[in-house]
Amino acid sequence: MRTPMGDTILAALRNHRGLENAVTAPQLAVEVGINERDVRRLIANECRHWTDEGLILARPGHGFFFATEAEEILHRQAMLLRLKHEAATKVADFQQLMRATGFGGHVRERPTTFTHESHPEKNNNPS
Repeated sequence: MRTPMGDTILAALRNHRGLENAVTAPQLAVEVGINERDVRRLIANECRHWTDEGLILARPGHGFFFATEAEEILHRQAMLLRLKHEAATKVADFQQLMRATGFGGHVRERPTTFTHESHPEKNNNPS
C-alpha cells in the first residue's frame, strides 16, 4: 500500500538514477524529515508499488537508486542469490547443531501465556 510519506521518498529518489547518483538512508531521512529506520522500512514496504517509475536498488556502501544499467540489476540479483545461499547454509548448520544437542530438529513450543498453574514455582501462594 502506498502512503503519503512513501510518495515523498519516491519523489526524492527520482533524482537518484544510476549507482553513481545513489543516496543513503541518512541523506534521505534528512531530506524528507523522518528517521533513517522509517526511510528503510518505507522503501522496503512500498517499492513494489513504484514499478511504473523503474526498479529501485540498494547497494551497501552506496545507497538507494533507480537502476539505469543492466549491470546494476545483475549485481543486485547476484548479491541476493549469495545471501539466499548463505542463509540456507546457516539454517542447515543450525539444524545440525540441534540434532547434535538432542533436539532432533523438533522444538516444543512454549506456552504463549504465563499462568501460576503452569509454573507452580512462580506462585506466591503457599501450598
